[in-house]
Parts: sequence; C-alpha cells; structure tokens
Amino acid sequence: MFKWLRKFFYSDDELIKLADGVSEPEAEMARELLVSNGVPAMTRNMDVLSVEGGRMAMPAANNFALYVRQSDVQRAIDILGSLLGGGKLAREAAELRNRRGRSSRS
Repeated sequence: MFKWLRKFFYSDDELIKLADGVSEPEAEMARELLVSNGVPAMTRNMDVLSVEGGRMAMPAANNFALYVRQSDVQRAIDILGSLLGGGKLAREAAELRNRRGRSSRS
C-alpha cells in the first residue's frame, strides 16, 4: 500500500521544490493532479510558526511548497502549466528546466 511513499523517500533521485508560496488548497490541488498523472509529489507547510506545542495553529496564507523528484520536474511543469504562473515556480525548478532546455538545444 505504501510502496510509492517508500520509493519517494528512499531514492537517489533528488527532491526538487517545484512551487513555492502557494496556499494549502492550491498545493493540494496541484499534488493531486500530479499524482493522478503518475508523478509522485508532496506538499510541505513552510511556516514553522504554524506548529506550536504539537498542535497546528493557522498557517500563513501562501506558505506551502510542492516537491517532486528531479527526474519529474519537466513533466510536472507540463502537467501543471499555468497553475505555476505568477512567480510560483520555485527558483531551483526553473533553473533545472532552463539547464535542460539549453542542453537539448546544443
């Protein structure tokens, strides 16, 4: 049942932050869309102050991040398309996409 989770966390394929500064509903919607298209993904609350003494406080509005495996970055960008607009594409994912684009043109 949890083979995908084990495979997600125990792999040589590095985790890349795909999107940053998204709300919890946006992050979950994007994650579900990716997973339904065969791309393992996870969301993370980046607001450490929203977890106090073991209980959840109200997280900041746009403080969630979306992670995928490095090998899935381009496919995830293709699947999510315009959902990653407005500066939500994380810097590391954008750099990886640009490097791959330059190497394929050479």
